[in-house]
Amino acid sequence: MQKTVAKIVFIQTFATLLLLALITSGCAVADDDPVIEAVITVSDSEPSVGDRVTLDSSDSIIELEPVTFSWQLERPDGSIAVIEEPTAPNTSFVADVAGDYLVTLTITAEDMEDSRSVVVTAVEN
Repeated sequence: MQKTVAKIVFIQTFATLLLLALITSGCAVADDDPVIEAVITVSDSEPSVGDRVTLDSSDSIIELEPVTFSWQLERPDGSIAVIEEPTAPNTSFVADVAGDYLVTLTITAEDMEDSRSVVVTAVEN
């Protein structure tokens, strides 16, 4: 009796796992569409006033060409900071006053576009 119950439990478990494997493999649909995902890496998210902040997009996922990069900077009051090379994949700016700098990267290729933003908060020395 115990051997029969054990066999039934084993068969039910095996059947459940097999069914689960079939269902999940059938649900996994290959997505061949190209991907663009903007990723910003900053050298320092809390620099001191006067520090250069490096902005790097090399961790972005870009599966199309040609690609364009566009960096924007929203500054705190009193700042005259600018993005050094606003169309380069990697660039920088100098945090010239204390406060929050909103950095946005937009990557465009063909008819696809993706944007990401980060906040860099400059502090007094």
